[in-house]
Amino acid sequence: MHYWPEVVPHELVVRLAELGSASELRPVVDRLFPAVAAVFRREIAQAEVDSAVADLWSAVSGVEP
Repeated sequence: MHYWPEVVPHELVVRLAELGSASELRPVVDRLFPAVAAVFRREIAQAEVDSAVADLWSAVSGVEP
């Protein structure tokens, strides 16, 4: 049983399930999961940046220049 990332459409997951563990799919799968993880890490990093910027705005909102 495989757990596919959300970026893989349901119809493709169904087709992949029909094929089982076809060896020709391995190179693509080996590329897919690290790529999905990299996107996830960037999204987390971007969320942290956005949060820090919002905190900076909050910190300076009450400070007179």
